[in-house]
Parts: sequence; C-alpha cells; structure tokens
Amino acid sequence: MSIINQMNVVSISHAFAPFLSIKDAMEVDNRPTYGIVFSLGGECVFHTDGGDYFLDKSHVIILPLGISYKLELLASGHFPIVNFNCYPDVKFSKPLLLSIKNVEEFHSDISVIEKLRSTQSLNKHCEIMSIFYSMLSRLSQIEINSTVYPILKTAIKHIENNISNSELTNTELAELIGLSEVYFRRLFKKSFGISPKQYLQQIRIAKAKEMLEIGSYSVSEISQECGYSTINHFSRTFKEKTGYSPNEYRERFSKVYI
Repeated sequence: MSIINQMNVVSISHAFAPFLSIKDAMEVDNRPTYGIVFSLGGECVFHTDGGDYFLDKSHVIILPLGISYKLELLASGHFPIVNFNCYPDVKFSKPLLLSIKNVEEFHSDISVIEKLRSTQSLNKHCEIMSIFYSMLSRLSQIEINSTVYPILKTAIKHIENNISNSELTNTELAELIGLSEVYFRRLFKKSFGISPKQYLQQIRIAKAKEMLEIGSYSVSEISQECGYSTINHFSRTFKEKTGYSPNEYRERFSKVYI
C-alpha cells in the first residue's frame, strides 16, 4: 500500500522555503515530525543508517517520523519544506525519494500554505489541509506509478473494487492479468514489499476503520463489506492489526459527535 495514502495529517508545524548554503550542514537526531522536502535548485544528501538520499530539483524526499540523519549541502539554494504530524503514526523507517517534474507547482502550494498560516482567517485550517492533501494526492500517484509494474495495476484495481469478496484469490488475480500465480506473487512482492494477501488485508482493515469512524454501520455490516466470512474472523483480525476490537476502535475514533 502507498505510504502517502496511509497518512492522516492532523497538523502542519512548518511550511517555508529556507535558503541553505554549503556551509549549512546539519545533523538531526530522532526527527520530531514527518517532512516533505523539495529543491528549487540546490542539491543536498541525506545520510542515514539505511543509505544516502540525493535531493535536487527533479526529486522530492519524504522523511519519516523519528529518523536520524546528517544533511550535507552540495549546492546552495532554496529548499521548500512542510513539516507535519499524523495520527495514527505511519510506519516507515526509510526516506521515500520520488522523481518529480513540476517542483514550482509544489513550491507555489507551500507558499500559499505559509501565507495562510500567518493569517487570522477562521477557516484557514480547512484551506491549508485542502491544499496539502492535494499535494499528497499528486505525490501518491507519483509514488504508485514509480513502484508498481504496469501489469499489476489491473490486479490492484480489481482488489480495490472487490474487497467485499471473501473468496478473492491469488489464482483469480493472476489469471486476470495473464500471469502464473507464482510469478504474480513474486512480482507483487517486489513492487509492494508485501504479498497480495497482505495487501488485501491492509486495505480491508483501512476500509473497516473508515466505516467504524463514520459510526453508523454495525460490526456485522462492516465485516461483510470488508470481505470477512464471519464476524469472529473480522474481529480477531482487526484486534490483531490495530490493537483494538472493532467496538473499542469505534468508541475511540468515531467522527460522529452530537
């Protein structure tokens, strides 16, 4: 599943475009927020325990919460950045580096967010989140296109359109795109880092969370809509993956208030 698509952003702590020179090397320990960093011409390298990540005008880097790194400046320039918080936390340990073609468009969005943050507008939070989620949507599409083999996109669409089908199998998905089941599983794992079964389970749990947060669906309805053959199977799996029973999750995270 896309890392970006899992992000439920609750606040933005910074949105600006600082000028950094080659003298501005810095070290960050246990980063307190998530971050998205662009370049308007400067060049830098994020040195992490998991490897080095080069950032220039044709790339964007998404930094996970809690990461530690050394930033080495190779060429001076402006680096538009948004620092933000998510709830619940999104679990990824390595920076996500994506290729982009329109950094100026993203910089324009960040500039608007920066201006809105300084105003006294009563609805500025909604405006800011609308702009930022638009950015995330575009980046998510880039992420998906950069990591998924084209032949798998039909299978992904079929999974997302049939999560209520408790009998959906790898055999059916492999036949849909004309691959052997073994090769389908191997290609899927290479693209997503998880098996087709694990991917299906992730989007089922995500769908169940959405329905529980709405608050108007019964556990039985959610279980059926999300493709679980029995309520017990659904409840056991949901508890295993989230730490909450369906009813506990609804009570804590329901978005319906009176």
